[in-house]
Amino acid sequence: APTTPAAGAAGIAGEPIPDFPDYPGATRVGYEVGGPKAAEYKSKVEAKFTTPDPVANVKAHYQQAVTSGGWTIVKQKDTPTEVEWTVSKAGSTVEIDIEVNPMGGTKVSVERKNMQ
Repeated sequence: APTTPAAGAAGIAGEPIPDFPDYPGATRVGYEVGGPKAAEYKSKVEAKFTTPDPVANVKAHYQQAVTSGGWTIVKQKDTPTEVEWTVSKAGSTVEIDIEVNPMGGTKVSVERKNMQ
């Protein structure tokens, strides 16, 4: 039987988002599946995490996922305290939001919407 890695006390269960693996060592604090929503998407999945690592480390992790997955960046905001990307590929759109957590470390949100 497959084993699920320990998520810690605040970890919330849910499948990894295709092409966008969870940030290593992060604690999942939210997970939501939805859809369909007429004319917008057939299905969506969103995962939220916190990590003690700095924004730059988390950004590098997801930048690698975007590149290796063949995604195209269609919208980008990049500051030292917040990174927001919208990427698309073959009928799917992913919004990645990485920002400084006021409680320390970094907050991450990854939302994938599938049109088919």
